[in-house]
Amino acid sequence: MPCADLNSESLDKRVIANGWRQGHILPTDSHACLETLIKQQINQNQVAIVLTHSCDLVRPDPLLPVEIILGRIVNTKPNGGFTFGRSRKELHILATDNTNQCILILKSIDRFKVPLTLLGEYRPTQTITLTGEHQRVVLISWLVASYARPGLPQAFETRISTQRKALSEAAEKLSDVEKIYLQLNSWEDNLPATKNYTINLLFVMEKEKYDDDNQKNNTGEAVNKFLDALKKCDGVQVESDVGDALVPDDDITLYDVRWFRAWERFDFMSLKESSDMN
Repeated sequence: MPCADLNSESLDKRVIANGWRQGHILPTDSHACLETLIKQQINQNQVAIVLTHSCDLVRPDPLLPVEIILGRIVNTKPNGGFTFGRSRKELHILATDNTNQCILILKSIDRFKVPLTLLGEYRPTQTITLTGEHQRVVLISWLVASYARPGLPQAFETRISTQRKALSEAAEKLSDVEKIYLQLNSWEDNLPATKNYTINLLFVMEKEKYDDDNQKNNTGEAVNKFLDALKKCDGVQVESDVGDALVPDDDITLYDVRWFRAWERFDFMSLKESSDMN
């Protein structure tokens, strides 16, 4: 159906009445209109998520566009290398499709700006939603990190790139690890090849998952493989083992925050590892 042509006087009231917030998903009956606006086909297994901040939706300016991102629905476990914002180019987040949990795969290249009119014409779908407020926070963190995110020393990235495949395979199983923190003996970009980077790591799980022996053991196996891959990198000396590296979130101390940095982006991951999930 063609997109509605609401005048600005009624548009802001319609958007407010429809109850739009950041992270809400457009209904499938809006896709025909959306395809016209973005000049791209939307498949049956795709959704459109609103990225515009909620403050701009509860006090909408009819002249400002709305940003959306397309996501692909898959019914499988997420790739841990693309969860919690670890990749700039792709994010895997949890959603609930009716009563079933699924994964949404979002790619940074699938972001579009559309007229506010679209949100005045349609209400958010209740058929599929992000699973809880935490997933919306993950989405926001991923968006923010694409503009400003501290990187690791280039020399360190170069050294671990020799084990890119092994690290990627291990990272795939880290979907229950919400944060990874690392401590390096040097943050120099040009550390001489004769000197090692000495590294300590913390892999942080939500306490409820950590207390589940099955989830903890499965994640521990992935952490062990990740550490083993790092140990094979020339010029990298790993001090941690899985026994002290895997911790629940309530074990993180002020000392850890002060002396460790978040390893937020896995530059060794490529999209080849990701999205042929179905």
